Amino acid sequence: MNTHHFFEKLIKFSPHPCLCYKAIVDEAGKAVDFVFTGTNVDPGQLPLFAESDIIDKRYSELVQLSRNGGVSWINESGDLAVKGGQKHFEWHSDATGKWYKVTVYSPENPYVVAVLEDVTEYVAGIRALEKTKDFFESLVNTQEEMVCRLEPDTTLTFVNQAYCKTVGRSCDEVLGQKLLALVPESEHQYLVHKLKALEITRLPFIFDHKMVLDGDNERWIEWSFSPVWNKRKRLAAIQGVARDVTSQKLAEAELIRAKEKALESDRFKSASIANMSHEIRTPMSGILGFAELLKDPAIGPEQQEKFINIIEQSGHHMLNLINSIIDISKIESGQMDVNFSRLDINEEVMAMYEFFLPQFQLEKEEVTLDLRIPDETRVVISDRHKLKSILTNLLNNALKYTSEGRVEMGYRKKGRWLEFYVKDTGIGIKEEFAEHVFDRFFQADTVASKGDNEGSGLGLSITKAFVGMLGGKVWVKSKPGKGSAFYFTIPDKQPFSETMKKEEKTADKSAQPKARQPKESVILLVEDDKYSAELFSVYAQDWPYKMIHAATGQEAMEKFKNMPQIDLILMDVKLPGISGLEVTRQIREMGSAIPIIAQSAHAIEGDKEKAFRAGCNDYISKPVSKSALLACIDRNLRAHKN
Repeated sequence: MNTHHFFEKLIKFSPHPCLCYKAIVDEAGKAVDFVFTGTNVDPGQLPLFAESDIIDKRYSELVQLSRNGGVSWINESGDLAVKGGQKHFEWHSDATGKWYKVTVYSPENPYVVAVLEDVTEYVAGIRALEKTKDFFESLVNTQEEMVCRLEPDTTLTFVNQAYCKTVGRSCDEVLGQKLLALVPESEHQYLVHKLKALEITRLPFIFDHKMVLDGDNERWIEWSFSPVWNKRKRLAAIQGVARDVTSQKLAEAELIRAKEKALESDRFKSASIANMSHEIRTPMSGILGFAELLKDPAIGPEQQEKFINIIEQSGHHMLNLINSIIDISKIESGQMDVNFSRLDINEEVMAMYEFFLPQFQLEKEEVTLDLRIPDETRVVISDRHKLKSILTNLLNNALKYTSEGRVEMGYRKKGRWLEFYVKDTGIGIKEEFAEHVFDRFFQADTVASKGDNEGSGLGLSITKAFVGMLGGKVWVKSKPGKGSAFYFTIPDKQPFSETMKKEEKTADKSAQPKARQPKESVILLVEDDKYSAELFSVYAQDWPYKMIHAATGQEAMEKFKNMPQIDLILMDVKLPGISGLEVTRQIREMGSAIPIIAQSAHAIEGDKEKAFRAGCNDYISKPVSKSALLACIDRNLRAHKN
């Protein structure tokens, strides 16, 4: 029995459909057609042609009859029939809609045997896996996080689009490279150790590092690495997911800087509070000490006058310190208001010069105070109080730290700005302190590096805040031992009408005190503090006024109702029970137009506006000098009479 017949009998026992066919060879030895010789199943069960009777028929005839074209693996089996060998095909039958794994081999020239194994379910599973893989790859590629898979030695086997975008390379360029290429060399040993430990710990871990990209773009990357196990529960790969945490790292660094700055500020604040305690106790010691000495009947008139001057100077020093504390409190709480009005800059600067000139002549004989201002008048819209405070702080600073030479103040026009300056030839500021001189609670003696020059550390901070409120900026130029130059700007905002200036000057002239009232007027002093009441009563002893006193708001209302001869009321704002402003409102509701002057020890911006809204005609802040109080009373009585 020849080999062909042997295989025909053998395939009858195959669990898969088999087909035997013989090649028809031309003179050149090339297979040009086939004849089907046998099968182990009913020919109709073969998923080849619609014709079921195929045995002893030619392949070409069946193809022509089917009109569906040939069968790929039969077409390619001609060489096998002639030369021998074996081939494998994956074939989809249109007749059955199934997939087959076809093994074609030649047991004997020119015969061929084909074994058809139904793999439809297997192929369907593969297709489903491919779809799932495509889905998850598509999903991973839409993620903003970097996703990768790597070998335990950090060789990359998969990366998503976010990874490629971050490193600025294509996937083909990245695959096969090591993740360590992205990690700073100083971190290599630690990362490799942690990755190797995954097989033991079996726990994910987080790792962050700096990554320098093209163009020196430095970013912070945070990785989360998880192990991937094979069927034998051995480490097969490592899954990595990373995100850019640069903004988070920068925020953390900023928080650390802010914390350090806050701690530094607290140190300065504590030192400044201790210094302010000293500043307050020093004038208080002078006031109390010399006040006690004044009780000694043995002191002469000359010493008495000297002691009184010391008490007065100490009181002014203490008042300035209290005003600074109030200002900084208002600034910190955001309750500092800005009150704009017309200002003649030359007049304001000249007034500051005339006020400080005697101080320089008295306290620093070796220091001259110079003034440099333009000849033309400059009228702008700004806040008079804050401008005066700024210049006062800068001039006090210059007076404090300049022992010889000169101090120069002035301003100049620079485009849309007015640039003011105060220059001195004092001790100057060390370079490391120059950027901190405007910091709140920064001590003046630290800046000056001289223990005998003390301050509350608030003046320049208030100056910076006030300049900012006026819409400008402030800066300093200084050299140790050479002096300092402080500059600040305010906008050159021009008033709308020059006629307003004339009206204001006319109003100012009409408000000036003229002759005293010939008739004795009656003044109701509403004051709960007995020492303030006593002081005002002493002031009034040589005035052409009669003063009566009320200690509460209720008492003030009773005296106002029962004494129609009262011509003016000095109303303390803060009273026990009914406040002074409430008393004022009740008087106005009764229809009375009597002049009411509010007096307050608060001295806080905004109190004046509250007093006016309540119905007061004028406002004075304690402590007030005898002459200023008299001028205020005269002005309001005259306005009421007229």
